[in-house]
Amino acid sequence: MNKKKSSKAHTQSEISESEEPEPVSPVPTKKDNTILKWGAVIILLAIALFFVNFYLNPNQQFVFGKNITEDEFKDVFASAQKVYIVMDVRNSGDQTTTNNVLQCGVDFAASSGMGGKDVTPLSFADDGCIVPSGKKTMAECLPMINDGVVVYVRGGSDPAKYYSNAVLVSVGQQYAVGLCGIRLVQSSSSVPKEGANATETS
Repeated sequence: MNKKKSSKAHTQSEISESEEPEPVSPVPTKKDNTILKWGAVIILLAIALFFVNFYLNPNQQFVFGKNITEDEFKDVFASAQKVYIVMDVRNSGDQTTTNNVLQCGVDFAASSGMGGKDVTPLSFADDGCIVPSGKKTMAECLPMINDGVVVYVRGGSDPAKYYSNAVLVSVGQQYAVGLCGIRLVQSSSSVPKEGANATETS
């Protein structure tokens, strides 16, 4: 009689052990949720900054080089085989300045100093870049101007700045056709010190 009761108790113990509940995952606390949210915000900001720097920075992937004198730039330009004329109208401010930046670039391309060189014009706008072969993204255009000398025209009133890889020319609302250009005078080249003032040196 007692042996039978012991067997029944043993059976109940085995059933009890086999039916233990599975562990329940802890519910995230409010602090945990806050940390996750801030982590997601930081990641999104990092991605946004990357795209802003990569696509909107006009100098991204292009190095103007060190500051040099006008005479030093003439030597750099004279030995260059490829010349890129960049007309950056993204921050022109008004339509008149935009038109003048474009006209200045056209005048550079047609100037006598470009004779015998491989000249490629590019226009940088808010919605991308325009090259002779068609429209491209800024990410596609910017690497193109790394293998030559760049004539970079933008809106503004600053005097021309000379670099080892480029000349930076600013053009404002006052401009007359033909003032921008690189001209040959007694075997020397000249560039405008300002968008509206071209100089010629012998």
